[in-house]
Amino acid sequence: MAETAEQLMFDALSGAEEPTPLLGERVAGPMVEARFEAVVAQARAAVESFFSVKLGDGVQRARALDELVGSLRQSGWEPSAEGTALYTLQFGALLMDAVLRECGGEAVFRSDRDLTHASVFFRATRVELFPFHKAFKAVARKQGEPLAELYEIARQLAAAGSPSA
Repeated sequence: MAETAEQLMFDALSGAEEPTPLLGERVAGPMVEARFEAVVAQARAAVESFFSVKLGDGVQRARALDELVGSLRQSGWEPSAEGTALYTLQFGALLMDAVLRECGGEAVFRSDRDLTHASVFFRATRVELFPFHKAFKAVARKQGEPLAELYEIARQLAAAGSPSA
């Protein structure tokens, strides 16, 4: 079952005019957005306090998260179901928030409770990014994957979709 769940953890989809329905129907509204903002605030406070770091914004935040994943690995931390879920939620929320604030795109939520398949859709370029999937792969896989990579892709998509591009 874990292999099936991980197979659904892709970083991006492209070519569609709308966000994918593959992971669930889109839900929207002030309650969903408020819950996401609350998760971001809690994640930022927890991560900055526990790791004694200042996350910053934009690419600095993504790089700081990559450094935290690296320090977890160097400390001997091994992924467990509970630890992986917690770090995926926190790091994914912080990454998605950085992308939305600095690069734009549309926040796509598929549940009012579970953020696992939340995404950022760049309509002009028809690309959908999945920050929580990227965070899962960063913490769950031995080699990990850089979170800053997804942020950089978002920055390129924002530039490609801007009227001056």
